[in-house]
Amino acid sequence: MKVKYLTCGGLTEQTNIDSVLKLAEKYPLAEFAVGISTKINEPNDPRFEWLMKLVERVRQEGLRINLSIRLSMEATCIFIKDYFSPQMRQLFSCGNKNAEPIFGRVKLDDIIIKAEQIRLLRQILKNNPAHRFILPCTEKNQIVLSTLYDESHVMFDVIDQYAVKGDELEAEKNRPTWEDILQGLGGDISAENVKDVLAEAKKQYPFDEIYLEAEKGLQDENKNFSVEKAELFLEQATEWISQNPM
Repeated sequence: MKVKYLTCGGLTEQTNIDSVLKLAEKYPLAEFAVGISTKINEPNDPRFEWLMKLVERVRQEGLRINLSIRLSMEATCIFIKDYFSPQMRQLFSCGNKNAEPIFGRVKLDDIIIKAEQIRLLRQILKNNPAHRFILPCTEKNQIVLSTLYDESHVMFDVIDQYAVKGDELEAEKNRPTWEDILQGLGGDISAENVKDVLAEAKKQYPFDEIYLEAEKGLQDENKNFSVEKAELFLEQATEWISQNPM
């Protein structure tokens, strides 16, 4: 079992871009996720302006950094129904000097995907092969995931957003049945328990690759993204990975 990404979620327009770029350079497995809500459709949204500044830095410096966006519940519903807003189209079209998407992965929120939405979602996945979509892996969405995988032949990643509760890894119940689907584990993951989570995942999971997503465990007392906590999380996870070759 290899770890493909160590995802740090919760970046906002208050996050210092220089600090993020330094972490990305120091920890190649790090992925940084920015939440997108329906607010981004409003003019002069500060988060969108911050995203464009980040994009410019990546382009100007020729960086290769793992970046992703996470759509809120409302934004996910609108995205599936209406596909793209002008600003979402702009985010999707952002590429680096190697013509690769700057925001390589797109995470949809934990919504119940209705039967009539499967056709729309399938089309989105097919029309955007350069992007990897992350779909919520829940008991209620298993039929949707199976339909997309078995009948549509489209590829995607999945995440169990509630895999880790406290210090317990509870992902067994939502485990997908496909070995070639990248499985993500989310929940109560932080620097304090990431080594234990990785150790348990190695025991439980038969997959070649997984990724971890931490967000709440990286917040400061004001519930803002903490660069210091993110670095400690990445440091602890990287140390465990280096000591446990796979």
